[in-house]
Amino acid sequence: MKDEEGVKDFFSGYAEDFDSIYGDGKHRNIFDRMMDKLFRQSMYERYKRTIEFLTSNDVETVLDVGCGSGRYALDLSRNGMSITGVDLAQEMLDIAESNSQKFGFDNSFILGSYLDVKINQKHDAAILMGLFDYISNPVDLFIKLKKDTSKYILGSFPKSGGILAWQRKIRYNRRNCQLFFYTKESLKDVMEEASIENYEIHNNGREYFLIVYI
Repeated sequence: MKDEEGVKDFFSGYAEDFDSIYGDGKHRNIFDRMMDKLFRQSMYERYKRTIEFLTSNDVETVLDVGCGSGRYALDLSRNGMSITGVDLAQEMLDIAESNSQKFGFDNSFILGSYLDVKINQKHDAAILMGLFDYISNPVDLFIKLKKDTSKYILGSFPKSGGILAWQRKIRYNRRNCQLFFYTKESLKDVMEEASIENYEIHNNGREYFLIVYI
């Protein structure tokens, strides 16, 4: 898919910088740290909500779609969970695998588009954090996720509107990486099209935080 190729190319060249956003900040300059504080609070809150939700419920296996450099996998593994990660960018998976091996976690990482890969087991939960920003048709993903997941699906959806969303879209489009934004109503429409009835939509700064109960 054309939109996936743009996303793959973008994150292939952004892997180390992206991973450092979730790190201890030692490898980020003063400007980057300022930008993190001003514009990435939704990312950090999303991370916190995801870890807290999964560790507070009966979850042993997690499917991380768009796993990136595997930062979620690390924290979830520290809480005794087994992770299967899927991502388009080999550079991201290289970091994810290296980090998992460094800390002795036996996680599995798959290169490819989630819609094209076969998941060999049903997972208790699936997480899709920062992924729907780049997906033109999320309904297809939810249809497959319902087959691969037995309890919960958690995802983040960027809110439409506002100058920051507009600026971000222009900036990413210049790098051939298309972005998609949502209103609460359009997100409800996605749930209806995917035949999902039991869900919660939470406000999380510049995005929505979705919890689906299978």
